[in-house]
Amino acid sequence: MLHQDNAPSHKSVIALAKMNELKFELLLHAPADLAPLDYFLFLNLKEWLSGQIFSNNEEVLSAVNGYFEDQDNKKSIQLLNIAEKSV
Repeated sequence: MLHQDNAPSHKSVIALAKMNELKFELLLHAPADLAPLDYFLFLNLKEWLSGQIFSNNEEVLSAVNGYFEDQDNKKSIQLLNIAEKSV
């Protein structure tokens, strides 16, 4: 997983060519109104994944799924409520 934003270094021909070569899938940015959810969710996910090394996309997906499975129901319900209010 790679956080790619619109920084000049991320939009350069060289960077885009390398991402294409590595078959990275670029995802569009979420709408600005989802930012509060992003900060909470992705900060915790970042801490969860910290220090782990992945060999392939399947390992990344497994780790991310493990993160969500580890969350208790109360936290999941809170996240869903925040997401519903944002949409």
